[in-house]
Amino acid sequence: MNSKIKKISTLILFACLTAACNDFEEVNIDPTKALEDQVSVEGLLNSSIADAQLTYWERDILFIRTWSWGARYIFRPIHGPQVFQDYNDYMSDYWVALAKWIYNASEAIRIGESRISKGTASPATNNYVQMARIWRAHLFSEAADMFGPYPAKEGFGGANAQFSSVAEIYEYVDGELKKAVASLNESVEVSGIYDAFHAGNMKKWKKYGNSLRLRCAMRFQRVGNTGRTRFEQALADAGGADNLIIDMADNASVAQAPTSTEDDAGSVFDCDYIGMQATTTVSNIGFGLGGIKLSDIATAPTASAYNLPAEALANAASPNEYLGMYMPDHLPNKTNSQSVGYFFDKLPAEIDPRILAVYHIPGHRHDNFYPENATSMEFPTGSGKTLDMTYTFFTATCGDYTGKTDFITVIRRNNALMPSIGAKYRRGEFRRMFFANWETCFLLAEAAVYGWNTGKTAREWYERGVRASFEYHGLSRFADEYLKSKDYNRLGTSVSFDHVVEAQPATMKRKVYGTNVMEDVVYNYPNSVAGTNNDPLTKIMTQKYIAQCPWLPQEATNDYRRTGRPFFENPCMEAQLPFMPFATDPFATDIKNVYRRVRYPFSLATKDPQGYAKALELLEGADRPETPLVWQLR
Repeated sequence: MNSKIKKISTLILFACLTAACNDFEEVNIDPTKALEDQVSVEGLLNSSIADAQLTYWERDILFIRTWSWGARYIFRPIHGPQVFQDYNDYMSDYWVALAKWIYNASEAIRIGESRISKGTASPATNNYVQMARIWRAHLFSEAADMFGPYPAKEGFGGANAQFSSVAEIYEYVDGELKKAVASLNESVEVSGIYDAFHAGNMKKWKKYGNSLRLRCAMRFQRVGNTGRTRFEQALADAGGADNLIIDMADNASVAQAPTSTEDDAGSVFDCDYIGMQATTTVSNIGFGLGGIKLSDIATAPTASAYNLPAEALANAASPNEYLGMYMPDHLPNKTNSQSVGYFFDKLPAEIDPRILAVYHIPGHRHDNFYPENATSMEFPTGSGKTLDMTYTFFTATCGDYTGKTDFITVIRRNNALMPSIGAKYRRGEFRRMFFANWETCFLLAEAAVYGWNTGKTAREWYERGVRASFEYHGLSRFADEYLKSKDYNRLGTSVSFDHVVEAQPATMKRKVYGTNVMEDVVYNYPNSVAGTNNDPLTKIMTQKYIAQCPWLPQEATNDYRRTGRPFFENPCMEAQLPFMPFATDPFATDIKNVYRRVRYPFSLATKDPQGYAKALELLEGADRPETPLVWQLR
């Protein structure tokens, strides 16, 4: 993050929520630090936002190992969040960090409101208070989505932080956002130095608050009329779509630095020891979708395929005709998708262009974080045989690999062998996205599918969301052709909104490992949780999943948790998964194949047994990752 969001440590009163989250320990004020009447409200807000950009450890355990792995944007081979991360020490650290961010935002609100009531506030104080209110609402929703019941409604303002249910938290958040947007004053100047999001533009903050209300309302789309009532009211309060994040210039984002320093947070992808390889979920969704040719994508400078050599393009294969090299003895295949067990030993001749705007191609230098690394590997281990991974697109599925670990162990020793998050993301060349215009469009498209009042048709919002995503990646030239496509991806989903014909089993080719014999195989499209693969809602959620990659993995997981879309294959089960003892049939589609929440810190039960008991009462279930929240599919 740049100098506009420097931490102002000498201006901050900080009290960290205890691991029990029952109350705050007494605030010990260092004599060298300012007293409350000298504390900068804008400094508190700035500190909360700056700290939430994540330390090196926090981005490792949270953004990558929990959200990105959980959303299947990044591959984790054996155990981890894709198969229910249950590492409580990680989430204990997150619990404390989240409390710190919320506390500083809450103090900005409390102190600012106190000064306003006393008549000692500066003209800009009210705006800083409302900005903090919007930001804190964002954090409260994050906390509720991760843990479930959480101490939120009091805003950490009292001596005892009482747990609230998820439904109560979201009702409170909706009210806070409504109040904040209504109270922001566009005519009062705010210093851009203390506004990491919008550099003092209050109109954009209003759009952020209005759009966040839509996101939060949609959590409850299946909970009675709650979702619809809140969504339509939020849209009415906003005065229409023009007062939402609908244009790219209004996106809520924060600058990142190329590398981490004492004062600046580096990219959330700045963990060079983690490969960040693409998953089978990503390739299942992206392969063939939209029908755009690899040869055309290779002319786009913003894509990792830019300037691919002729031999790479000539060797590409249509993923709707060729499954890859079949390696059932070396790759796990006990899951509910027939695309596993294959090494795609070529490049896909048709692929969603945005996949190649995010992930690099092995052996190709453009946007490659590992350009100097070798792209061949010895396999099987000790055989002396070489397998060339140059210009291939192998992706893998999480799960248990018992008896079939050699291939993945070898490939994981060199992160250059699989497509992975591109160099431009890992070096912090982009602003970190918290809410983008494409999400607003897809929320409105989803609402329109349900028959809610949005002012336009579902198709109009859907196509606008797709175009917004293509614009962000500098790929707008492909959008018209893409939106007309009736080509299926590996899941049986097409792009054209009006094309709702379900895909039928298809005869495809595969190469048998060891003999290189080509043979025909019938490919059956997977059975989704929704029971359909090409309906309008599946199209919307598929496009939203791609658009949110790689910035908003938590939202991608949340969408799957509440809609079952797009298709997430089960973790492979060559043996029983230790974190999923309830999963006994690897071939049966189950919504519980991602974490539903994360557990409270162990210390909560011992340090605050009453609070812990209350949290479980409100959760209405055991303190386990598979326990669903009120808004999720069961």
